[in-house]
Amino acid sequence: MDEAVRREKIKINVFVVGISTQNSQRLQKYLQLYKNNSWIEVGNHSFSHAHSDYLAYYNNPDDVLQDFLKNEKILNIPNKLARLPGFKVFGWDLEWSHDPISGVPIQTVEDMINLIEKYFSEKRTVTENHLVFLCHDEMFRKSWEESELKQLIDKLRTKGFNFGHLSEYP
Repeated sequence: MDEAVRREKIKINVFVVGISTQNSQRLQKYLQLYKNNSWIEVGNHSFSHAHSDYLAYYNNPDDVLQDFLKNEKILNIPNKLARLPGFKVFGWDLEWSHDPISGVPIQTVEDMINLIEKYFSEKRTVTENHLVFLCHDEMFRKSWEESELKQLIDKLRTKGFNFGHLSEYP
């Protein structure tokens, strides 16, 4: 992803889970790549990711905040970009769905372009003329999948779309 982002000169955001990063040398290397790439803005996706017990996690908002503050400190995240209370909160307007096991994108590039254009024409975005587009990194671990992302970026640029960091979102 780092190479593709540099090559395409496209701004993206990556939200990082601390416990996963601490427990994986591979993810630690990725985090360093993200931090060294001015095209990538790193955000906070909690330290524990709720240990997959979301009901218990969200029933303790003070603990949730502490979990995010812990992640911010441990990973040295320089901003308050996150998706939970206490930080600047971002959802998304449109998600590129994928198979949860293989990570393979479900919709085609053309499907996604049609959906993006439809969201804009029907004014279905949270902020007019802006769309937050969610893709999960597991979708782009194989080279042919990465080329789908490249196709999407190229086609959207040809149609006049611009890409920006969430910190630039109005």
